[in-house]
Amino acid sequence: MSSETKRKLCQSIAAFLKNECSSGLHSVDVTESLEVARQCIESAFDVSGDSKSEVDLLALVGKQITSRPTVRQVTPEEKAKAESLKTQGNSFVSAEKFQEALECYNKAVALDPYNAIYYCNRAAANHRLLKYSEAISDCEKALEIDSSYSKAYSRMGLANTFCSMGNYSKSVEAYRKAVALDPNNENFKQNLEIAETKLKESQQSSIGASSGPNFVGLDLGSLLSNPVMRNMAQRLMTDPQMQTTVTSMMQNLLGGGSAPAAPNANSEQSNTDSTAPVMDDLLRYGQQFAQQMQQTNPDLVNTLRQQMQNLSGGQQQQPNGSEPRPPNS
Repeated sequence: MSSETKRKLCQSIAAFLKNECSSGLHSVDVTESLEVARQCIESAFDVSGDSKSEVDLLALVGKQITSRPTVRQVTPEEKAKAESLKTQGNSFVSAEKFQEALECYNKAVALDPYNAIYYCNRAAANHRLLKYSEAISDCEKALEIDSSYSKAYSRMGLANTFCSMGNYSKSVEAYRKAVALDPNNENFKQNLEIAETKLKESQQSSIGASSGPNFVGLDLGSLLSNPVMRNMAQRLMTDPQMQTTVTSMMQNLLGGGSAPAAPNANSEQSNTDSTAPVMDDLLRYGQQFAQQMQQTNPDLVNTLRQQMQNLSGGQQQQPNGSEPRPPNS
């Protein structure tokens, strides 16, 4: 706030006190107190209540009050019902029935939208359903209601660790706030250390990303020996459209089997244009294959993902909280 703004504010307050003193609405003692307060403000900030005020404080405050959105009052019955739904949701989480838990928390929030715990517990359910963006939004809403809610920061850190490719910088930031609010929580401190390690590893891997992936250590033997993997690969390779796509790609790469053409300025562009549709088809088939694998054998997909994560430097530790557990809130 600038000095001029402060001066105008103090002048408005002094003018308001002067008007109250002359209004005749207060007792003698109150009027004397108001007069003393006015004189103190005028002396401290070098203003005068006799000057015309540029700001009408009463009108300004009244406008602010009327423009404020109406807050719905939650009845005791609604609070009790919401609490019961939260307890039921916690039981579903313990039983690893996360969709049912989410529905209970949704109903609890609808009944009492001013309880930070309900949003935080819903964040835990969304996390277990792999809805990381929704989990982060719920944590943010919980913190809007209670900025000192350490568990909301912790769950925000956990969600940022797992969302997309892992937003480790935001994860570290959230865990640091959780630790600052609850410095005796060993789980928070351990998860902060893990997030900081992951952040360093991601920064180092991005520096060396140009060298390409290192597949040494990838257990292809066990993956290819999986009957589900073999069956889906065979179905993919015997697909007539897939065979046509691969044949077209090879013909384009080898120049269709004809003698090499004389180099020209447009040769590279021509080759790119001819192979682009084929590469689009390959990407489409790859996406279909990945989706089928995720639907039919998610454990195998998780195994492959974990092996890919470990290629850069051994087993990576996951933050505590990645396994299902009751919210305890």
